[in-house]
Amino acid sequence: MKEDNIHVSLRLVKNFIKHYPVSVIGHLAEQGSDHFKILLSCVLSLRTRNRTTAEASKRLFCHFFEPIFNGKNGNKKKKRPFSL
Repeated sequence: MKEDNIHVSLRLVKNFIKHYPVSVIGHLAEQGSDHFKILLSCVLSLRTRNRTTAEASKRLFCHFFEPIFNGKNGNKKKKRPFSL
């Protein structure tokens, strides 16, 4: 595929999808959520509808706020204990 075709294709896709509501994952990304939260919500969304994903993600993040390891430099950083 030529480089020009890629730009045309991307423009067509952007125009097509702007008529649809933003997904839960899209909202998380727009809000600047960390990559771990986006990944968890993405895994949940594979088997559920958007509304269910949003509710399940909120409940999950209440219990597990951040991963043990911060993605930056692999430093250990624990915000909340891992318990239910």
